[in-house]
Amino acid sequence: MRHFAVWMLLASSGLLWAAQQGPPPPIEHTPEPAAPARLAPGDLVEVTVFETPELTTIARLDAQGTLQMPVIGAVPLAGATPSEAERRIAAQLRATGYLLAPQVQLLVRQYAGVPVTVLGAVRNPGVYWTRQNRGLTEILAQAGGFTGDAGEAVVITHAGHGGAAPTREQVSLPALARGESDPALTLRAGDLVRVLPAAAIYVGGEVRQPGRFTLPPNGLTLLEALSLAGGIQRGAGQKRTWIVHAGAAGARRRELVNLGRIRAGRAPDPRLEPFDFVYVPANLGKLTLIRGGEVALAASMTIFTGLIIFH
Repeated sequence: MRHFAVWMLLASSGLLWAAQQGPPPPIEHTPEPAAPARLAPGDLVEVTVFETPELTTIARLDAQGTLQMPVIGAVPLAGATPSEAERRIAAQLRATGYLLAPQVQLLVRQYAGVPVTVLGAVRNPGVYWTRQNRGLTEILAQAGGFTGDAGEAVVITHAGHGGAAPTREQVSLPALARGESDPALTLRAGDLVRVLPAAAIYVGGEVRQPGRFTLPPNGLTLLEALSLAGGIQRGAGQKRTWIVHAGAAGARRRELVNLGRIRAGRAPDPRLEPFDFVYVPANLGKLTLIRGGEVALAASMTIFTGLIIFH
């Protein structure tokens, strides 16, 4: 019984000490290492075999992704990681009977890339070198990411090789940003990646804030677009307002509307199409009258002020 009391005292002391120390620190999880890059045509590799210097090879993978080595000849390595490539070379050495237990080491001296042009709504458009087996997100990151006017689609135009016609594919930008879609693209020399800008309309002429305005999913009418531009100026010529529709394949179409009738509710408010340009011209007669009135008012104020000072 005495031993039991001593044991309980020690146990309670241990619990008290543990309570004073607080909860144990959380277990830190080591992040998984990034997947190793896989070999591709044009990569420069160095292969050494333990105690067999005659097999040392420093060469690039050819267009088919194979490496030419002494004794064993061509070894297909495209798509393999460096460790997988080492095992392939070792297996081929054993198969030829040249070595029973080869110890192979492969180092990648230089990863080859292909030139790909990135255009559109990116921060730094231009030509970038990228790996053939990397995702679309990598080359977009090289171009600095998207600008604020980026739309919802990325179009990849694959250059035609060997007489083949160019091909196109489209990727959803929101899905790509959420990590839901990063296609295993094979980017080749001469390919074009274009981030399409968001649909927008342009307003110019006699408005208070001319410029470019993003077209929302539900669209805009003419009056709504002019409201975004701060409204029209006093000298606007409302009867000859132009809407220039961009059209397909660069074909433009002009539409003349009477803005005064639309504002008065006597004509329908037209809906704008993506990349339309709205131009509100000046009413020269009205503008001359306004400017003349402003000049006359300024002159009279100057005379009146001069009389007061002179008097």
